[in-house]
Amino acid sequence: WNANGGEVRVGFGSQGWVTNNWLKVEEGGIVTNAGTITVGFVNARSAVENKLIVTNGGRLCSTGSCYIGYVRNTGTAGYSADSNTAVIVGGAYGDSIMNLGNTDINIGVIVSAVCTGRSNELFVLSGGIVTNCRTLAVGKGTNSFGNRVTLGSGIMCISNLTANTGPESQFRFNSGTLRLMTTIVSNSPPFTVGDGAQTAEMNMIGTTNQSLVFTNGLVVTNSGILSGSGRILSPATVTGTLSPGTGSTASSIVFTAGLAFTNTSTLRFSIGGTGQGTQHDYIDASGLTVDLAGSSLQVDLVNYVPQSTYAFTNLVAGTLNGTFGNLYGNRVRDTGGQGSFAVSTSGNRVVLNDYQVDASVFLFW
Repeated sequence: WNANGGEVRVGFGSQGWVTNNWLKVEEGGIVTNAGTITVGFVNARSAVENKLIVTNGGRLCSTGSCYIGYVRNTGTAGYSADSNTAVIVGGAYGDSIMNLGNTDINIGVIVSAVCTGRSNELFVLSGGIVTNCRTLAVGKGTNSFGNRVTLGSGIMCISNLTANTGPESQFRFNSGTLRLMTTIVSNSPPFTVGDGAQTAEMNMIGTTNQSLVFTNGLVVTNSGILSGSGRILSPATVTGTLSPGTGSTASSIVFTAGLAFTNTSTLRFSIGGTGQGTQHDYIDASGLTVDLAGSSLQVDLVNYVPQSTYAFTNLVAGTLNGTFGNLYGNRVRDTGGQGSFAVSTSGNRVVLNDYQVDASVFLFW
């Protein structure tokens, strides 16, 4: 179905109640060139329990913004958008994709202080992909309550995340991959990467000049991974993995308000050359007190064998306490098992140097 830029409406009304309308794109079905997508949009009275489902290999491609629970009326009390839902999930026919075409998703958006929006939700589950989203707003307006995004084993690519701006609104990042550039996340609880049991990766796709704000802090659980490049302006607690860069591409992460580790944490650095932040990973926590707390150190060599005279500064803090818990004689082997680095945690930095190739690598040459 080519919508030719037309608006796709699931539960849209200017009068009365708009309830229990569905749009389902499934089993390889494609909706392309859609304009604005609305699920539970009301200019008068109420939009309740309207649903958009993209499943089992379905595709929904839009050139306009998506609204899930939206009250546009600006002056009449009692109007509401409640329990409207969008679900993106894969299936036997493959991944299901919602492509926003660099436009926005708005969940629980209330224009007037006398109207309400409650329990509107977006679910991105296993095999579900939401991509090319410019801004995701979760709970926007004075009377926007309990609106949620749940990411469970799916993938979301967002330029700017604005979440928890309404009371009890949440972004529940249980598992999967969240790629984002900037954030402003307010209200409690802290923004949490992973449910502690399933793998969840927050991959920052910006630069160290682009800021991520989590008003009540950022928590990376023991099943979570924080990767990529960005500037985090809020306290961060990492009990899982901190891994600057993406894959084998080196990069930098800057922390300005706090960085805490535990003995379950892993710091993972890739080294492919001597360029700090461009050829080898780098964490800038200058001005902060950082305790390594017996965390683990992992080093990946990327098509590279360092000379023994080279030194790599991978972390700088204001004050650095503690050391890593997996060193042997103050050395750590690279993950490929080809050799080992001497590790220095003295002063205020983590430095890897004196790379020695393991002689056993040559036994069968």
